[in-house]
Amino acid sequence: MAASRESIKWLFARLTATYATQWLAKWEGINMDMVESVWADELDGFTVRQVKHALTILPRDFPPNAMQFRDLCKTCPEAPFVALPAPKPDPARLAAAIAKMASRSDDEYAAYPKHVRGAMILRDRDMRGEHVTLFQRDQYQCVLRIGKYAPSAESETTSE
Repeated sequence: MAASRESIKWLFARLTATYATQWLAKWEGINMDMVESVWADELDGFTVRQVKHALTILPRDFPPNAMQFRDLCKTCPEAPFVALPAPKPDPARLAAAIAKMASRSDDEYAAYPKHVRGAMILRDRDMRGEHVTLFQRDQYQCVLRIGKYAPSAESETTSE
């Protein structure tokens, strides 16, 4: 399906305004219906955004033919990705989470440095079955030297 005749007429009006007599002389003695038909076929499938981009990068010295203009349309950069807005938090769920955090007693870890205290809290959450990400699990195991981070018997004997 070719581009619409109205869009081609609009484009030709823009090119006439840009190149004036150069544009008009280019088609002198040629059937304009045929010219418009060729341009419509060449620009089939291009978006208005791509055509407008091509109009911004027209060559200064000569009016393009249909294939040259098509090539200019192809240089249009991809449309920018527009992210969806972040969802609003559920006020009831947020209040419950804050209350849950406030009700926890971290006094049992008060004697430990802050980073160890945080690791112990994460470990306890994990042990209770609460959601802990793989990254959080890896980090608390690293701080507390658990699992793959536990010192091996070999490293204890070689470090002394």
